Amino acid sequence: MKEIENDEWLSLNNIEEEKKKLKKVVKEVEEEKLVKKALDKLFGILKTEKSLDELREEIYREINGKRIKYDKENDILTIKLSDKKPIESEHLIEQGIVVDYDENDNIIGLEIFDWSERKGKDNTK
Repeated sequence: MKEIENDEWLSLNNIEEEKKKLKKVVKEVEEEKLVKKALDKLFGILKTEKSLDELREEIYREINGKRIKYDKENDILTIKLSDKKPIESEHLIEQGIVVDYDENDNIIGLEIFDWSERKGKDNTK
């Protein structure tokens, strides 16, 4: 078996370092492609004749992977935090909210009733 000399070890180490650099560059390029794809979709959405509400809903769906939905007919905003099926739901009638829980009591979804009345209010006071 041939013994590896110091120069060859340095060369092998350089190859490993170059591989790491290349992987980093590839990852950055992939991330850049994802950002470009998202921006292209966003600009495509903005070049339409849709109403502001329709655009807002479409952008929410795009950003959140369709986890946020607005039912205009019933005025309910639904937010899914997980694809799990709810095991239990808590109805907060005074607040007009339904909170869905999984088997470990983690919140996995919310339904907010009368959304159009709430979205413009400043509830931080």
